[in-house]
Amino acid sequence: MTDEREMLDKSEQTGNLTSGLAALVLVSLLALGGCSHEVSVFSGLKPETPPARSDGCAAVTSRQPTLRWQAFLAAREAAESVPGASGITYELKIWMADHDAPGKLVYVREGLSEPSHIVQEPLSGATTYFWSIRARFLLNGVAPRVSDWGQQLRMNIMARDPKSGIATRDFIDHQYYQYYCFHMPTEAR
Repeated sequence: MTDEREMLDKSEQTGNLTSGLAALVLVSLLALGGCSHEVSVFSGLKPETPPARSDGCAAVTSRQPTLRWQAFLAAREAAESVPGASGITYELKIWMADHDAPGKLVYVREGLSEPSHIVQEPLSGATTYFWSIRARFLLNGVAPRVSDWGQQLRMNIMARDPKSGIATRDFIDHQYYQYYCFHMPTEAR
């Protein structure tokens, strides 16, 4: 039990360090390059298709979209070497959006061997979805590990009129991590 608690403590420390470093990198990039360039900071594996966007959710044209993401070792090798990692698989979750946040979990797949997946069950049209992936692997053949769930750092929230609930053109400056999202138009097939 002590080993599990130590693993959880180390995981929490790593997550806090990752979040702090991500925020520091983002602030540094904004200070150096100004706000005219699009800057994205990620935690966990990055999406490739549909892409993460800073201005909302990417549109998909199929009710059974293909989701692609960065391979686990490519993500980890950039920061550090992971000697002894084996048995890498991926977990995928898709939630129906509820007030700009993940709501009902509608799709789950575990044990995916490749960093892509075609959604097997048609999703509803005219709906926004959140999705995330993480890697599951063995370290030195015995110690099971998982990566962080993939998320993107958001910098502000669109304000809404308190009475009508309609979005205004004002933004509230706030940093938070959010799962990736995509929008399914009504006419998606």
